[in-house]
Amino acid sequence: MMDLYHYAIYIATGKRNRTPGLTTNSRMKNVLISNVIADGVEMMSGIQVMGLPEQPIEGVRLENIRLISKGGGTAKDAEIKPREIGTGYLEPYKIGTLPAYGVYARHVKGLELANITTNFIQKDLRPAAMFVDIQGLEIDNFKPQVADSVKAAVFGADVSGVVIRN
Repeated sequence: MMDLYHYAIYIATGKRNRTPGLTTNSRMKNVLISNVIADGVEMMSGIQVMGLPEQPIEGVRLENIRLISKGGGTAKDAEIKPREIGTGYLEPYKIGTLPAYGVYARHVKGLELANITTNFIQKDLRPAAMFVDIQGLEIDNFKPQVADSVKAAVFGADVSGVVIRN
């Protein structure tokens, strides 16, 4: 993929309840995305995986992915706290710029990242990855480009079961 508008990979669930009498949240399980090259990704973010606080996405594996962002994120962008999707329409632009330029994941149970490389063209002052409310996170062979004094990855206090290799 080249010169992408918004996100390279966008995995999200919501609770719009548009069907009469429907009261359950959307669910997503057992997702595998592999062998992706995305070049020229807009500044908003590269990969987003976002479930609901009460209904996390389960069993996501992302592997063999190379993401090249246009970059340009600021230190202020790195402090953004994205709003919850809730009942809104699941369009990435409605959430806006995320605090990580490469991978942003929130409300996920069982997230695996393997052989992920992130780079930027213009210096980006956001971390390459950020994880919030993750139960079971496995990272193997993550190669992020980061600006001086910027953390490669940020882990929220509610991230548990972390395994990092290579």
